[in-house]
Amino acid sequence: MAGERAPDAPVTGAGGLDTRLFSLFQGPHWTLLGYEADRTAAPTARKGLHIHTTGPRGDLNDAGGHFRDAYGLAAGQWVLVRPDGYMAAIADLHTIEAHLDAVGLRTGGASPGWR
Repeated sequence: MAGERAPDAPVTGAGGLDTRLFSLFQGPHWTLLGYEADRTAAPTARKGLHIHTTGPRGDLNDAGGHFRDAYGLAAGQWVLVRPDGYMAAIADLHTIEAHLDAVGLRTGGASPGWR
């Protein structure tokens, strides 16, 4: 739920290397995670936002279902994690976009986390 510490889970990167969600959260950025989400539907680039997705053309693989289970996600859902490692929202993209605008992460410019 929003306001709770974001759970950790093992995932595999697109290059086949094992990593953990906590590794993706490290740094002074917001992290947006899409579960089985269409990467092309992700928000436009925002400075200070790293975006990762599982599923077709995603950069993460959740083969063991650990990410899905830790967050209780259904296909197409998104999780927004604050820079302090706490969840800001589990929601649809319209809600996520509004939240990003409200916290001052405006569109424009390349996002260093778009991988």
